[in-house]
Amino acid sequence: MTSRVGGIFAGILLLLASTCYCDNPVVNGNWNEWGAWLNCSASCGTGTITRHRTCTNPSPEIGESQCNGTLQESKLCDTNVTCPSVNGNWSEWGAWPNCSASCATGNITRYRTCTNPSPENGGSQCNGTSEESNLCENFTCPVVDGNWSEWGAWHNCSASCGTGNITRYRTCTNPSPENGGSQCNGTAQESKPCDTNVTCPVNGGWSDWDNWSPCTVSCGTGGEQVRSRACNNPPPSNGGLPCGGDSSETSECDQTTQAPCCPWGEWSACSGGFRLRIRDRAGDCASVQGNPLESEICSRR
Repeated sequence: MTSRVGGIFAGILLLLASTCYCDNPVVNGNWNEWGAWLNCSASCGTGTITRHRTCTNPSPEIGESQCNGTLQESKLCDTNVTCPSVNGNWSEWGAWPNCSASCATGNITRYRTCTNPSPENGGSQCNGTSEESNLCENFTCPVVDGNWSEWGAWHNCSASCGTGNITRYRTCTNPSPENGGSQCNGTAQESKPCDTNVTCPVNGGWSDWDNWSPCTVSCGTGGEQVRSRACNNPPPSNGGLPCGGDSSETSECDQTTQAPCCPWGEWSACSGGFRLRIRDRAGDCASVQGNPLESEICSRR
């Protein structure tokens, strides 16, 4: 009995030793060979042909990698048969849409396409137009009187210094008048004075010319007279520019129309600290006003 038990135990050990507990091997997918090219997709002209393959050589085990690449591939094919030309023909007209106007008159348009069939292989296009329009009319539109919008913001002052005006605007769009409705009453803009609080520069301006001064000669020619003006109309201020030009001007003058120019005689010899000379009173000089005698202090040398 003991020997029999020992033999059974030895057999169990041998069985355990011969059993492999290895992990299952990885099985990723792999493509099989491409199938044959299918027939050309076109019966005339050019088309495409396609062939397929499957990821079954072997198929991937659950959780392993699929095959890389595509299941099918295509390329152009030529049937060497000339396709007959197909003339285009119109489809049925589409339905009329709603009128473009919610009241009064508007337009409606419907369309068709040159796809029944489409022109092919040099066939002619469809004759006619792809759209048509008609007038449509709904009920009479209500009269809408215009009303003013809110006033806009005040614009900048019209002046950069001193005082000016600011203006703001509104529009007759709240709502706009429609269907014979009345325009808004009032004005679309209003203005009011504004003060920049900046003093403006004042450029100087000339006064009127003064009267001419007396001629520098009392008789004869070769005299001069002067007149002047002032830069005070207004005077320049706050950085304003001074007046341009001269403040005085000179003009020649003569006294030929006033009296003849009667010459003085020679000075007499100095006597008693004085000397004398006498103006000629002959001819026209007899009427000249004033003292014909002139004296001055002198000293003997």
